[in-house]
Amino acid sequence: MKRLLRAGTWVVAGTLLGKLAGFLREVVLASRVGVGAEADLAVVLFTLPDMVLNLLVGGAFGAALVPEFAQLGATPARRLMFRSSLVVVVAAALMGAVLVVFASPLVRMLGPGLSRASIGRATTHARLLLATIPLSAVTAVMAAYLTAGRRFAVPAMGTLAYNLVVIAGVAMVAAPLDGITIGIIGGSLLRLTLHAWRTGGTRLEAVVASQHSHPRDVVVRYLEALAASSVLMAYPIVARTFASLGDPGSVAVVNYAGKLVELPNGIVLGVFAVVLFPTLSSAFAEGRSSDAERASRRAIRMVIWLAFPLAVGVALFARDFATVALMRGKLDVDAANRVGSATAWWALSLPAQAASSILVAMLNARKDTRTALLTSLLGLAALVAVCVATRGRFGVHGVVAGMVLAYWAVLIAQTWTLKRRGLDLFEAGLVRLAFGTSAMAVAGFAPFVLVARAVPSLNATHRLALAGLGGMLALAACSRILGDDRARLLDVVWKRRST
Repeated sequence: MKRLLRAGTWVVAGTLLGKLAGFLREVVLASRVGVGAEADLAVVLFTLPDMVLNLLVGGAFGAALVPEFAQLGATPARRLMFRSSLVVVVAAALMGAVLVVFASPLVRMLGPGLSRASIGRATTHARLLLATIPLSAVTAVMAAYLTAGRRFAVPAMGTLAYNLVVIAGVAMVAAPLDGITIGIIGGSLLRLTLHAWRTGGTRLEAVVASQHSHPRDVVVRYLEALAASSVLMAYPIVARTFASLGDPGSVAVVNYAGKLVELPNGIVLGVFAVVLFPTLSSAFAEGRSSDAERASRRAIRMVIWLAFPLAVGVALFARDFATVALMRGKLDVDAANRVGSATAWWALSLPAQAASSILVAMLNARKDTRTALLTSLLGLAALVAVCVATRGRFGVHGVVAGMVLAYWAVLIAQTWTLKRRGLDLFEAGLVRLAFGTSAMAVAGFAPFVLVARAVPSLNATHRLALAGLGGMLALAACSRILGDDRARLLDVVWKRRST
C-alpha cells in the first residue's frame, strides 16, 4: 500500500509540476513575443518537434513495452531496454535526417499563412530542433522500463526538467527564437541524461546476447496506440494551422487559449486517469472486470463533479484568467481579451476531455487500442469539418468551436462503442449529475459575477479571487449531489490486493 501511494504521489506531483512549468513557459513566451507575426513563428517552432515526436512515439511505447518489461526478469528486461533503445535511436536518427531535408515544407504545412521570410527563419531553427527527435525517442523507451520497475520519480519529473530548461532559454537569450532552439535542445539532453542515469549501465555483450522478440499483438497495439495518441496530439496542431490563415496573431491566440484550458485539465482532471489506469489494468488481468467497471463509473462521477464547475468558472472569468496569466511584456489588453474570449469557449470542452480520459484508460486497460484510434479519427474529422465551415466567417472562434465539438464527438463515440459491448458507464444518474453540477456551478458563481460587474474598480486579480470563492461554493454545493462516491473511488483505487 505504501509503495502504491508513493507511486501515485510521484505521478500526480510530476503531472502537476510539469503542467505548471509548461504553462509558465507559455507565460514567459507571451511576455517576450506577445501576439503577432513573431509569436506565430515561435509557436510553429515549439510545435514542430512535438508533432514529429508524437507521430513517432506518442504514448505508445509505454502501452507496448511496459507489459513486456513487467513479464521478464530483471536482467532480460534490462537487455530488452537497451536493445530497444538501440533500434529506436537508429530509426529515429534516419527519420530525423529525412525530415531535416524536408524542413521547409514542414514549416509551410504548420504555418501556411506565414510570410516567405518567416518561413526561411523558421526552417533554419527547425533543422536544429529535429536533431532532438532521437534523444526524446530513446528517453521514451527508458521511461517505459523505469515505469515497469515501479520507479516513477524520473519519468514523472522529466517534463518538469525539460520545461525549466526551455523557460531559461526563452527568458535569458536575447533573441527569442534562438532561446527556444537552445532551450529545447538543452531540455531534451537533460531529460535523457536523467533517465540514463536512473537506468544505469550494462555490458555491450549482454545487450547483443538478448534475443527477445516482441509478440505480434504487442506490436499491433503499439502501432494502434501510437496512431491514436498522434491523432489526438494533432488536434491543436490542426487548429493552429487553420488559425494561421486568419489575422496575424491568430495562431498565438489559439495556442495560448489552448494552454489556459490545458492547465486545469492537466493538473486537476487528467490525474484521475493516470492514477486509475494501473488499477484498471490489474483488474482486467485478474478477471475482475466488474471491479474495473465500478471504478470507472465512480471516476467519471468524480470528474463530472469537478469538470462542470471548473468549465463554468473558466468560461465566466476567462478574460481575467488570461489577463493575470499572460498580460505582461508585449501582450497588451486587447491581445489578452482576444485570448480570454477564445478560452471561454474552449473551456466548454473540459467535461468531455475529462470523461474521455477515463474511457481511454478503460479501453487501454482492456487492450482495446483500436477503439481509441477510431474515435480519435472521428474527432479529427469533426474538427476539420467545423473549421472549414466556420473559420472564414467566425475566425478564431470558428477554430475553437471545432476543437470543442471534436472532443465531444470523441466522448460520444467512445460511450456508444462501450455500450454496444455491454459496458454502460454513462447511466441515467450521470446525466442528472451533469445537469445538476452545471446548475449548481452557475448558482455558485452568479453572486460573484454580479459583484465583479457591479464594482468596476476591481482589477483582474481581484476578480480571479472572487472566481476562486465562487468555485469553492460551487464545488461544495455539487458535493451534496455526488454523495459517497468520493470515498468509494479512493477505496477502489488504493485498496490492498487480497492474498
